[in-house]
Amino acid sequence: RSSAALPAVRRGSGLTPFGHLALLLGVAGRLDAALDFLARARELAVPGEVTLFDPVPMPMARLAGRERAQLLIEAPLRRPLHALLRTWLPAIAGLRGAVRWQVEIDPFCLAVLEKHFQEVKRYGDIKKITR
Repeated sequence: RSSAALPAVRRGSGLTPFGHLALLLGVAGRLDAALDFLARARELAVPGEVTLFDPVPMPMARLAGRERAQLLIEAPLRRPLHALLRTWLPAIAGLRGAVRWQVEIDPFCLAVLEKHFQEVKRYGDIKKITR
């Protein structure tokens, strides 16, 4: 495909800048624990205009002895995505289990999180996170 066709493909797929995505990542000692955590987190969401997909293993599920899974969140506009995150992230923080989690979103969304959730740690590079 030519680069001229790329915007139409991205628009049709709902990808940025025509749609807005976030990814909830779960990391645990066992894959079923990470998937279960993400499924419980999904149940806490009130999606509205936002689509939450089923949790799935990440393409490279095992990394450094830990199992990783992901849940994709998709919205046509930033506002509904931010509205979901504003209420959903504190609810996820209350879940119990031996799963580390994070949300990956575009830089603009990170600025919104910084404004509304100053106490939440934000990392620019997951590889720099240590135990």
